[in-house]
Amino acid sequence: STRAHREHPGLHGREVASWVRRARGTHARRPADTSALSDILAAGHARSRRQPQEDARSAPSAAEVNDKTQEAVVVRAAAAAAHKPEDVSALLASAKRALEELVAYYGGDEAVLAKAARAASPGALERLGDRLARRALQGEDAPVTIACVGSSVTAGHDGFAETAWPAVLERRLRRVLPSVRVRNQAVGGRTPYPASFCLEPICGTSADIVAREWEYWSLEDGLDAYAADVGGGISSTLAARHFVESVRHLAKNDDLDAASFFVQFDASGESRKTKDLTRFVKLPPPVAQGAGPHDDHPAPPHGAAAQGRRRRRGPPPPNTNNPTMRGADTAGSDAAVVVFSAFGEAFEHLRAAAPARRTARDGKKPCSGSNVGDCPLTPFPDGYHAAPEYAGPEGVVTPAPHKLYINWHPGTLGHEVVGNQVAYYVLNRLVDGLEKLEKGSIPSVYYAPPLEQTSSPARSHLLGPATRCAVSTLPVAAPPGVGDLVDNATDLTRWADEPTPHSAKRALACRSSPCAQQQQQQQQQAATARCYDHARKCSYLDSKRGFRGTRRSGPLRLRIPFRNDDRCVAYLGEPGHEWSKPLAMANWHHELDVSVDGAPCAACVVTQGRGSYVQSLRIDVARHRAALSSSTAPVGCAPATVELAVRPVRGLAHFENATKTPVCAVAKNGRCEPADTWRRYEIKCPRADGQAVPAGRCAAVAGARAGAHRRHPDDVSLYVESVIYF
Repeated sequence: STRAHREHPGLHGREVASWVRRARGTHARRPADTSALSDILAAGHARSRRQPQEDARSAPSAAEVNDKTQEAVVVRAAAAAAHKPEDVSALLASAKRALEELVAYYGGDEAVLAKAARAASPGALERLGDRLARRALQGEDAPVTIACVGSSVTAGHDGFAETAWPAVLERRLRRVLPSVRVRNQAVGGRTPYPASFCLEPICGTSADIVAREWEYWSLEDGLDAYAADVGGGISSTLAARHFVESVRHLAKNDDLDAASFFVQFDASGESRKTKDLTRFVKLPPPVAQGAGPHDDHPAPPHGAAAQGRRRRRGPPPPNTNNPTMRGADTAGSDAAVVVFSAFGEAFEHLRAAAPARRTARDGKKPCSGSNVGDCPLTPFPDGYHAAPEYAGPEGVVTPAPHKLYINWHPGTLGHEVVGNQVAYYVLNRLVDGLEKLEKGSIPSVYYAPPLEQTSSPARSHLLGPATRCAVSTLPVAAPPGVGDLVDNATDLTRWADEPTPHSAKRALACRSSPCAQQQQQQQQQAATARCYDHARKCSYLDSKRGFRGTRRSGPLRLRIPFRNDDRCVAYLGEPGHEWSKPLAMANWHHELDVSVDGAPCAACVVTQGRGSYVQSLRIDVARHRAALSSSTAPVGCAPATVELAVRPVRGLAHFENATKTPVCAVAKNGRCEPADTWRRYEIKCPRADGQAVPAGRCAAVAGARAGAHRRHPDDVSLYVESVIYF
């Protein structure tokens, strides 16, 4: 992948990454066809050499899109209808047997599994099983696919990717569905937004279920950076509704919407976020379907009555709260939504039976309370097992496979509980669907795809279904990547798709393994620890990356394929790093030059979420063009060329003196810390060792005194991780 990017930078970004992922066997369990690489490179090279005017080619008409989509739905429905009764009976028996084995694994205590699902919408109860049953009978042609998104919790950090709960879920479901695919698309440190704008490239369009975690973030975390285009008050219900609607729109070629799973861990018991989500799912929509002035989209019918009837899959009608959210306070009756609380209600009977005084997770001091992560249950943390069925890769000694939690991250046993709880729910819905199919009560088609696509405020809104995204951070399931938007029509870019410093360091370390080295008897314990640490870090699938350039790289030219009914607004964003932002990362507020269609941007602003160091660039192309136009007539939307160039400041102390903008300031805790637009940078501020600093004596360290914290302009890098446009 690195060699391909260096030889053909920006020509085919996401496609090569996808090929590499297949070649490594990350998502597929079959040998990769290496001959496909030459075809991908050739196609990417041809596309990268396209002329700018080719971007303005007309899009397929609504009728053409509908014809293709309708044909795909008919083919899928026909394939599902062609099943043999004996196939249904055999699969049903297998699913029931798997459920019995799962309950038996927890000593017959079904509450540990069943009570994890705290709320389920009617759409989940009535139609998720139907979709799963039809998929299951199609086997390899259309396998059941589950995409999991979230943070380092789901990515499996501090453990192994293959012991994280998505992997547990896949192993459990494969006992019934050998072709099932559970994709772990989580990225450590990634916030819910902007990731929730990019579900299509992250999850793909074939997912039957998208499971969302983000345990330590609020539902709307990161959305405040996009407040100018949200169009209403930012709230948890707004974010939850947007996620559900985004997942539903992933199913472009299927007559049944994909389902949304909100997976909460809740080590201390049911959290406020879980309770909010439960209310979001259980309450009826504020306006009855088909009864209100804004609701001209009646709910799709159920059962046999649905055959032959159609529902438009176009954008939802507006309500008084937000133009893109129908019933913004609830999930609505037709969306398939499930809320899980792994260690909440499902563990209450185990908490009640456990001794009040127990031993803390570190095994040293006594503890008490409801937090089963900090104060594990005894004698078994999950109530029944001292260790999980699968503790990690063969030959690697796992230090504490028995722990429900390692720190804030779940342990191997904790991941096993969550994966089995989700599997229990999925298997039950599969049984429901197969039983209905056996009785002949599943309709062949629920509702048809849209007959036409019309322009409306909802479609062109940031939270609407017309928002598109290109993303570089791995893993992803589908294009486009940022590289697919790079315009090399006049000159090959010198920017390259590269991992961030932390991800690059991990990739470099994974090129060799200490596990294969000969171990002396006296070094056995240390070698085992090194092997474990290496194996777990190298098992992770997530890699933060973006198109990187410095001032020596020249401009990065992006061709953003706006449509004529778009609002002509784009957001360019950078990747996250670790706890703080590396000193060599460019400050988008002060070190970035932007031009649009060859002219300095007249409508660009850098946004930054509250408390976050991640910066984004908002480009209002419509306003930019209007500002440069001598005509008063409205300017329509069309593809735009955006150029970015890095212009580093001479030095932090010089910047502070020249602009009178503080780089360091006295924080509320009395310490001298990076502040304002430089907050959370790895900048050396005087006496930042915890001692109080008098006001007015806090400034960035200059010159040689900065030591390792000195910032050379040639080292300042800018990464473009995502492009969101609508």
